[in-house]
Amino acid sequence: MLLAPSAKDPARLSYFALRKAVGGIALALPFAVAIPWFLYCHTLEGSISYYYYTGMRNLFEGSLCAIALFQLFCRGYDVWDELAGILSGVFALGVAFVQPHRIITPRRSKSMWERRTTFLPDFSSRLLPSSASCSSE
Repeated sequence: MLLAPSAKDPARLSYFALRKAVGGIALALPFAVAIPWFLYCHTLEGSISYYYYTGMRNLFEGSLCAIALFQLFCRGYDVWDELAGILSGVFALGVAFVQPHRIITPRRSKSMWERRTTFLPDFSSRLLPSSASCSSE
């Protein structure tokens, strides 16, 4: 049985370990916030961003910040990879720290301030997946 050659450079090993850890955080985030909240309240939220308003807020924000910082400081293979990484990091921070308004009742229309402040999280959450998919890492 042939084994793949092991990398000898410790910097390369730590970089690959960091990439795997951030990928694990990204894959586990929906389950990590939804399962404990479902066991506690027997309900699921309509959007992953709404877990900001639950007891899972710290886990949600911490995970998004870890992913965003990795995307911001990770260097890509070319200019487009670096641009996609920077944009996805900025959009992840926008999703983490600028939350949408949770409930707008049908009887009350949105004020001008609510329309302006809900634009940024919607914009960030829509562009985060598209900018992250542009990266070839």
